[in-house]
Amino acid sequence: MKRIRLCQIILCLLVLSGCGQKVDYMPSYSAGPVISVSPTPTPLNEYEFSDDQIQILRSNLAHDQSINPDCTAFLVFQSALVKEVVLKGIDNTTYLYTDWETGNYRSYGSLMMDYENQTDQEDMNTIIYGHYVYASKNPNRYLEFTPLEKLQDFSNYEENKYLALVTDYDIRYYQVAVVYDCPMVSTPEGQTADEGYQFNQITYSPEYFEEYLKNIKSREYYDTGVELTDQDKLLTLQTCIEDQDESRQIVVCKELERSAFE
Repeated sequence: MKRIRLCQIILCLLVLSGCGQKVDYMPSYSAGPVISVSPTPTPLNEYEFSDDQIQILRSNLAHDQSINPDCTAFLVFQSALVKEVVLKGIDNTTYLYTDWETGNYRSYGSLMMDYENQTDQEDMNTIIYGHYVYASKNPNRYLEFTPLEKLQDFSNYEENKYLALVTDYDIRYYQVAVVYDCPMVSTPEGQTADEGYQFNQITYSPEYFEEYLKNIKSREYYDTGVELTDQDKLLTLQTCIEDQDESRQIVVCKELERSAFE
């Protein structure tokens, strides 16, 4: 699926040669070449995909939806660190251990958008969950959200800081803002984020967001320099950390632009 690179500006040269001839002893005249240059496309921002690339991504999503209508978006990093279809079920367990193509059991499941998110709405926080696969279980380091492990190291940030989410309605561009280690606590229903680290809220009050931001900054792997406010639209990616059952890796991304499809 990793099929992404910035577009090249295309210059089309159309050479037309023609001959016209005047009478009354006027010398014959041959027209010189006529050069027609197509309008120069608006330069893309660093984080953007070209129209052709977007069309491919939309086609991929449509194809996947023909297999499973629960396919709700396509997530892709500019670097192709992750390029996967995202499912949304009736709850957050539907695709936890389910292969979205076959419906069969699969230990690493499928990428899942939180069932409370609505892609036709402007949710403050869109959450996507994905498994991390231990190297001892599978040597393929590109399954689901396993590649996000690279973002724990600042040396990998610059190359992988931009990503996009393609839905039926639009393409949303993001920049990775905070990568942090989220402490988890056990409850009768299972593990959940510790108080003050609730990454999986669709909407934050200004008061809680201020607390949340302060807390996650205290546990970030490094400072990206990207500022967040309670006015931002967020994309939050969640996965496990190898040999750390009481923690989760959280990648908080800030929306840069949203372009609706016609």
